[in-house]
Amino acid sequence: MGTNESLRIPETFSERLRFIIAVICSVGGQTAQNIAVPMLLSNGSLDVGVMLCYSAFCYFAFFTIFDVILSFIISRRNQIAINIDTKFVAWIGFENAMNGCGVLFGGSPSRTPLPLQMTFFLVCNQFAPLYKIVRRFGCDLRSWRETILGLGKKGWIAFGVSTLFYTVAMLLVLSDNLAHRASHPLTAYCLCFIGGTAFATMYNVDQDIAMENCSTVLIDAQPPKRAEPEELSFLLYLKRDVMTLRLQTTWLFLFSWLGVLFSLAGGSEDPLTQASFERSWALVLPFGNTWMNVLNGAYIITFFGNIYINRYDASFTMIISNIAAVSSMWTGWIPSMEMRTVLFYPNIAKTVIAMVLSLTAVIPSWIFSKTFKNALDGVEGDKEHRFWINGPDP
Repeated sequence: MGTNESLRIPETFSERLRFIIAVICSVGGQTAQNIAVPMLLSNGSLDVGVMLCYSAFCYFAFFTIFDVILSFIISRRNQIAINIDTKFVAWIGFENAMNGCGVLFGGSPSRTPLPLQMTFFLVCNQFAPLYKIVRRFGCDLRSWRETILGLGKKGWIAFGVSTLFYTVAMLLVLSDNLAHRASHPLTAYCLCFIGGTAFATMYNVDQDIAMENCSTVLIDAQPPKRAEPEELSFLLYLKRDVMTLRLQTTWLFLFSWLGVLFSLAGGSEDPLTQASFERSWALVLPFGNTWMNVLNGAYIITFFGNIYINRYDASFTMIISNIAAVSSMWTGWIPSMEMRTVLFYPNIAKTVIAMVLSLTAVIPSWIFSKTFKNALDGVEGDKEHRFWINGPDP
């Protein structure tokens, strides 16, 4: 069992206010990202590999500089260090890079229209609990069975209803796209997008686990000691989060060069040449493209929102991702209409029904998320109790 420093419930007014701001940042940031990607890729003049590398470098540079600034602001007597599994953080960086590759290479409106992107994500995210069980218990079938039984009737009904609504919404949008396959065929690159969303689901789960098992050490204490949650001020918590994000984005930047290999292999809509590289570089530079700036800014805001939310309850991550996807379906309608030259002409009735179903499914999805978390915590508690009474499970 790892050390869990999460504060489960925001108790004071300032904590609740910061939590609400974090939720707004997370939902708003993810929504802005989901809209910015198809808008950015709509003209086909920006190479995706160059875009991914540049964005990853921006995130790494931002959190590195922010970490240095916080080190100067915080008193030298209160400096901290984090104890986190480096190999696990490297894996998280790889997942994040693969998410970027899949979403960017498959996220062009001519490859996967925005409403279809969001329905794919909602369905994929329903399998996050299964991946979390695998990460928590490995091949321990006893713990699997106890977690599944721990959901109870309420949890299974909530899961069934939310999955049904998300699936019907996806089929409505998918059938609408297939109806226009003569003028805008559905290519295999939509599978690339689905793969990217699968990595995003894995990334969210693994980031939750990494933060739960990350401990903070007061390095100037005599002797250095692990800090309890109540010992960390807001600035120290922020420093802890930024240090974690700096490590994550370091690995993200290193693995982001895989995007260039995908471009060289012919993954971009236009071949990667010297001319396309120079054109892409001019577009990604600061103030070179409005949607590029929106994408990078939204990503950083989302990072902060998600990692602050994880202090309180990691089960919020899944539901907030779903809310952001539904928000993108609704708010993305306007930019989608502006890109009719590269999108199919969507059937308004089908798309609106899909959006309403997805929005309605947020409620049972939230119920399932909480039920699943309680079942998971119950199994982990029983497993720890059995360990101390009977020793390791056979």
